Amino acid sequence: NRAWGTTAYDPDHDELLLWGGGHVAYVGNCALHYSLRSNQFYIGHRPEQGLMYAHGQGGMKITTSYRSRAFMTGHAYHSYAYDQPSGKLIVCGQTLAENTVKASLYFAYDPAATEWGPGPISTPFIAHYGFDRLYSTPKGVLAWASEALWKPDPAGLKWDKLPLSGVKLPGPGHEAHGMVYDSKRDRLLMFAAGSKGDVVAYDMKSGQASSLSPEGKGTSKGINCRELVYLPEFDSVLIASRVPDAEGKMRWPLYDCEKNAWKAVLLSGAEPTGKDYSVSLGLIYDAKRKLLWAADHVANISALRLDLKTADIRPMEQPAAAPGNK
Repeated sequence: NRAWGTTAYDPDHDELLLWGGGHVAYVGNCALHYSLRSNQFYIGHRPEQGLMYAHGQGGMKITTSYRSRAFMTGHAYHSYAYDQPSGKLIVCGQTLAENTVKASLYFAYDPAATEWGPGPISTPFIAHYGFDRLYSTPKGVLAWASEALWKPDPAGLKWDKLPLSGVKLPGPGHEAHGMVYDSKRDRLLMFAAGSKGDVVAYDMKSGQASSLSPEGKGTSKGINCRELVYLPEFDSVLIASRVPDAEGKMRWPLYDCEKNAWKAVLLSGAEPTGKDYSVSLGLIYDAKRKLLWAADHVANISALRLDLKTADIRPMEQPAAAPGNK
C-alpha cells in the first residue's frame, strides 16, 4: 500500500518507481519497481521495518537502518523524482519533526543496484514532504521548495539554487500545486489551486518568472494539480484531477500552451482518479511509447493513449470546486 505518494519514471531501465506509504500504509524502506517491459513488480532487498508504530502523520523518524539503508516516513506526496543525469531516484521531503538530527535531509536511491546510497544528505531549504515538489526534466531533477527552485547535485552531495526574478512563485499546499517542464520553450510551468487559474512560467535561460494569465483562468481555480504532465506532441499540460462541465460530465483539465488557454477533455475507460482526485495517484508520460501511465496506491497500473486531435475537448466552462481527497 503506497498511499499518499506519486510515481517516478526511469527511462534508463524502462520502469516505474514507487516510494511511499503514508497514513499507516507501507512502512518499509524498499522502493517498488514496475517493469514496463515484463508487466511485473519487484523489490531489491528484504524491506526493513520500523521499531516504532506508524502513526497517522507518516510515522518513522528519518534515520538509517542497521544495514545503513535509508529509513524514513513513507509520506511522499510528490517529494521524489528520477534524476536521469545521475541515474538516481532523489527522495526528499521529511519534516524537521520527523527526523533524528533536526535538519532538512534527502536520500538518493540507485535503481540499477536497487540500493540506497550513503546518507542522509542535507538540504539548504526547509524540507517538507507535503510542500516540496520534485520533477524530472531533461536537465535533471528540479525541486520547487521554500518559494525557490533548486537542482540537486548527487555527485557533489549538495543542492544548487537557481536564479529567480520576476513574480513570486505560487503558494504551496499538500495537493494544491505542481510543475512541468515545457520542452518546446525551455521553461517550467507552475500551477497552484490558490492561483485562481493563473499559470506561472519560469524561463530556464533568464531565470525570470512571469504570470501568463491564460484564457479561462477564472473557470479553473481550485483544481488540485499535484499530478500533471506535459504532452510535447500536443503542446499541452494534462492534470490528473476532474472537474464537471455544464452537463455534469467529469473532465480532466487541460492547459493549451500554444493558445495559453484552459480547456477540459473527456476521457473514457477505467478512471484512475476515483471520483475527482486521488491523493495516491502517480501520473507520468512515456515519450518512447507516447503513453500516459498511472499507478495508484495498491499497484493498479493504467495506461492511456491520448489523441487530442480526436478527443472530446471544450473550453473550461465553469468554476471548479476544489476536489476532495478520494
